[in-house]
Amino acid sequence: MLASKMITPALELRQLHKIFPLKGGMRSIFGANLESHIAVNNVSLCLKPKTVLGLVGESGSGKSTCGLMAMRLLEATQGQIFVNGQDVTNFDHAQLKPIRRQMQIIFQNSY
Repeated sequence: MLASKMITPALELRQLHKIFPLKGGMRSIFGANLESHIAVNNVSLCLKPKTVLGLVGESGSGKSTCGLMAMRLLEATQGQIFVNGQDVTNFDHAQLKPIRRQMQIIFQNSY
């Protein structure tokens, strides 16, 4: 019997969360005081090597925030980020530099 060959994901996001604190708080439409905004809530994905991913969603749904967290240009509040099987969640700037050369975000241009 042949063993199934496991492919190491090029990018894996595990239960990513991003919560932005709101300075001075804001009021909801119901009058409640809001102290934070949940931009990304429990996002997980696994991207195979040599694969292109298009993240689609309505405006304000956290697409750009996910991309920025994947590249570690924005710190996740919670969760893990793996690049080529290596946990880069807590890498410093120098450790991230060679990894970022292999990644790219193409932002949406609505025009």
